Amino acid sequence: MAFANSKHGGAILVGVKEARKSTGEQYGVVVGCEVGDKARLQILDKALSCQPPVPVEVFVEAEGSATPFFRIEIPSGSQKPYGTSGGTYKTREDGRLRALTPTDLLGILVERESLLFEERFRKATAQLVDEMKTTAGTVADLNKTIKEEVEGISSTLGWTDMKVDDTASDIANTKRIARETSERTEDIERRLISLLAHSKVPDPVKEAARSGLVKQFRQEFKKKPEVLKAIMEGKSVSLTGEKINLFTQEELVAMMLEAVNPPEGQAV
Repeated sequence: MAFANSKHGGAILVGVKEARKSTGEQYGVVVGCEVGDKARLQILDKALSCQPPVPVEVFVEAEGSATPFFRIEIPSGSQKPYGTSGGTYKTREDGRLRALTPTDLLGILVERESLLFEERFRKATAQLVDEMKTTAGTVADLNKTIKEEVEGISSTLGWTDMKVDDTASDIANTKRIARETSERTEDIERRLISLLAHSKVPDPVKEAARSGLVKQFRQEFKKKPEVLKAIMEGKSVSLTGEKINLFTQEELVAMMLEAVNPPEGQAV
């Protein structure tokens, strides 16, 4: 239970006792233990009696020798805090056991709920991004259909018996639907950006755009050193591109500096 509450988990050796040298240094002495199925089940039952049950793996070491012993591997748990059936909560730190205080328990619970919320939020935002892509594709298909309809009408106006007024009205309605769909897509995108900023979860679209712009700046500075010189002299530089409006002026300046002086270890 204590290992499951720790950051890195740990192992328990059943059948190995601690001894101490004259210098005070500790070491283990293998004395062996019963390693049959009954003993294994007792260990597993003990782990299952915790609240919630502690995940463990039980291995037999030195099997076949006169002194076999159990090695019990206990990973850091994903459902902290773990307690005994009697309501005791402990953790393992610096080679010793420490009781968890109410403040410790509250911190563990808050961290666990934060991780669960972040995971649910990531799934929700991923679903929103997929829906936005689908909507954007629908708008593109709709615009293509409108264009084809208009071209078809233009090519047949001279000989097809058609109601021009009704056709014009249908085209106007189709364009209106396309415009409204596009506006809804932009609303979803703005809400998504706001949610990502509020929760401090990295925006995958913005991160990808940032990486691309840094590379673009680096290439531009190599081709046109005068642009870099103008920036270093504090002169105004005009930036264009559909991804530029995702960033503040401070973020763009930081990206230019990164393009000139990439972080250590990063490929240029």
